[in-house]
Amino acid sequence: MQQDLVVAKSLSDINGECRAHGNLGAAYFSQGNYKEALTSHRYQLVLAMKCKETQAAASALTSLGHVYTATGDFANALASHKQCVELIRSQLDDKLMVIKELRIVKALSVQTYEPCNRRQERLAMLEQFTSPWVTLIVQLIVTWNT
Repeated sequence: MQQDLVVAKSLSDINGECRAHGNLGAAYFSQGNYKEALTSHRYQLVLAMKCKETQAAASALTSLGHVYTATGDFANALASHKQCVELIRSQLDDKLMVIKELRIVKALSVQTYEPCNRRQERLAMLEQFTSPWVTLIVQLIVTWNT
């Protein structure tokens, strides 16, 4: 993968560099090398924005959110996933991806901002449902009632 990055750079292929950084970030993440994963996904995001590749930018934001979550940085994880939702809503018509990201945003919101006793209660409720639509409805009801 590092070789892919070198080749893409030598060809001035920004899209190729973007993909290579995404692949490297995923590889680093799977190895538990979160510092390098963050660096690679940040480069991926910058390059995706530079060449206006919305799907790649959304992927980079999601990946950054996952890395931040793995390192326990829930505030940055939440911010990354929220940015991803806004990007998808404004530039892509991918409702399923929005729902997936909203589920992550809700889970991170629960993890980050709620008192422990309420957090466990809500997480248990969310885990009972596997359908994205049902979970979304439950999330909306829980949010409405707070």
